[in-house]
Amino acid sequence: MELKFTVWQFVRIMVWLEEAGRDKKAKSAYEAWSETWKDIDEQLTRLAEEDHDAYSEMMMDREVVFENVAKEQATEVLRALEAVTLSMKSEIDKGEADPDYLESIRLERRELRGKSSKLKKALAK
Repeated sequence: MELKFTVWQFVRIMVWLEEAGRDKKAKSAYEAWSETWKDIDEQLTRLAEEDHDAYSEMMMDREVVFENVAKEQATEVLRALEAVTLSMKSEIDKGEADPDYLESIRLERRELRGKSSKLKKALAK
């Protein structure tokens, strides 16, 4: 199975996997994608300091593509997407943040839920 993410989606997934104590199995998505994650994280960190426009372009316009993703890895990604969107919903429901930030989270959540829905359908095949 092929999985495509915009960089910001990939960042959300990998941060969640990292913080959630990810699956320690050698074939987990986190382990399989750790080199890509490290490279992207380093690029983003550098761009955030040096060139905000390039940082924004990378986050919003570039894609990360993985081919031959195992079903177990895709399932792990689906769990991450569902957890991230649930966390975003909780943040939105609290309504304690800046309104512009909350609108941004709503838009991200909508996109991630769409990605999650497509992935569920692909896994059901």
